[in-house]
Amino acid sequence: MLLEAAAPLHLSVLNPLSHLSDDELVAEHSRQAVNNHFLGEMVRRHKKGSADLGNRIWWLNLWLLVFTVAMFLLTGVLVWTAFREVRSERGQAAGGAWVMWQEIHLSTGSELGVVTGHPTSAECERALTNFASRLRQNGNSFELMEPRLLSSGSSKIMCLPDTIDPRGPKGK
Repeated sequence: MLLEAAAPLHLSVLNPLSHLSDDELVAEHSRQAVNNHFLGEMVRRHKKGSADLGNRIWWLNLWLLVFTVAMFLLTGVLVWTAFREVRSERGQAAGGAWVMWQEIHLSTGSELGVVTGHPTSAECERALTNFASRLRQNGNSFELMEPRLLSSGSSKIMCLPDTIDPRGPKGK
């Protein structure tokens, strides 16, 4: 009990400037520039105030960290999605639609026309084989020259990617 009462007295003896407000401390230091006790007390109070402020904004720093990590993860997801979309579009372009064309040779020249369209090369080739079977049943003599080309004396039927137009470039 005696020690408890003596503790505040002991602290005031060690720090005789603790009774001054911050403004009074600065004013006293200005009047007595040679006395470093005032400056030491100002630094001590500043350090204590800074520590208190740091403790108060700890939650703000934590939320800032959480927000930064969340933004990083969302950006990663967006980049991953964009790359996946580009890769998917390339895959579709590489294995895109296929068109079955028929070229008929006439005395006036040759004419090209679209017979059918298909989502894959394999489906176009299958349709070409079926088409050749039907033509043979009707008495036409078509030969399967290549997997994607039927030919007879006066016409050809072929499967080409939708990016190729055998009629040539379109003019203006």
